Amino acid sequence: NVQLTDSGSQFSCLVSNAYGTLLSSNAVLTVQNSGVLTTTFAGDNGYAGNMFDILPLANSLGISALDVNASPTGLATTVTVFYRIGTSFGHETNSAGWTLLATQNVTAAGAGLPTHVNLSGNGVQFLQGQTYGLYVYVNYSSGATMTYTTGSNTYQNADLKLVSNCGNADPPFTGIFSPRIWNGSIYYNIAGTTPPAITSQPQSQTIPTGGGVT
Repeated sequence: NVQLTDSGSQFSCLVSNAYGTLLSSNAVLTVQNSGVLTTTFAGDNGYAGNMFDILPLANSLGISALDVNASPTGLATTVTVFYRIGTSFGHETNSAGWTLLATQNVTAAGAGLPTHVNLSGNGVQFLQGQTYGLYVYVNYSSGATMTYTTGSNTYQNADLKLVSNCGNADPPFTGIFSPRIWNGSIYYNIAGTTPPAITSQPQSQTIPTGGGVT
């Protein structure tokens, strides 16, 4: 199995048949160290979004995707994610300092089920030891609802800490409902790593018909 320590290793492909042997150019392997932090999908309440805080603990992180608790089932809508440097507390109804992370089209999976939101390629790095506010908003005017849970809680693993804040009304940065727990999962990559991939493709070679490949 590939390990994180294998990142940066070079390898090549040896192709041979009765007519000869060919060695490809080197390829570089990079290995992702990734994880996920989940709160709950228990629901019991909902409106148009949630704000909460995150704190990268061991390393800087990139957020590659979210799961959210969106309904009704099968509705095509959009999910928009904002972030700010520093806490979300005290900044719930003021858009100043908030930056767009991404807006993605989704199909709601329904209450209590994860609706996946692909955020790959956003390029934002969340620095170790720095608190950030996140705001996850569903397009309420489309008929969608962001389901969340009444109350407050803190969730964490070795990489990431999440502190719940509030539910949000529509349009964004207007009314809030507190305390509320965001229902969802954060998928993240450790900064400086990328998904397992060949970053330099071996050169193509032609094998005569009937030749075996080893």
